[in-house]
Amino acid sequence: MNRTDLNKLLSEITSKRYVNLFAKDDEENKDSLIQTIIPVIRESQLNNLCIDVDIRNFFECENESEEAKNLLRIINNNSSALQNEIFITNAISVTDALDRLNHALKKPGLLTFHCFRDNRSEKEKDILRAIRKFINMIMLEDNIPRFLGILIVSSSRIDTWELFPESNLDKRHVGFIAY
Repeated sequence: MNRTDLNKLLSEITSKRYVNLFAKDDEENKDSLIQTIIPVIRESQLNNLCIDVDIRNFFECENESEEAKNLLRIINNNSSALQNEIFITNAISVTDALDRLNHALKKPGLLTFHCFRDNRSEKEKDILRAIRKFINMIMLEDNIPRFLGILIVSSSRIDTWELFPESNLDKRHVGFIAY
């Protein structure tokens, strides 16, 4: 990803807050892309907190509660490493964890969920459903702070992923950037 594309991505994250970065490249390129964009986002100082979340960490979870605990562990470990004073003790779901993080932030922060590869995987779709619920909750409430941004890195546009019974994540919810 060249500097122009990175600037476009940073601009989209700043304006939309919820962005899907997608391509059908080989998997090694996606992993190196994540290693490239996370430091650039941190250096841009657009986001006080920038944590990458590999969704493969959720594949062994048996229920929503385990997924929430796993996400909180990732958030708390990374926020401590990044010298942020955010510590969230409990959540009942990924949506609840995202909401609690959003309320805990005093400055803009970004979670980068990556490794979305299989639009038939219920585990991957469950995470997208939770993200969609969080975004919908934020959009419906005027008095909720909007500090948390979400970058979703996937192998295809997530608006093509059928999230039934929830509505799909489409342009009403996220911005789309191809790479």
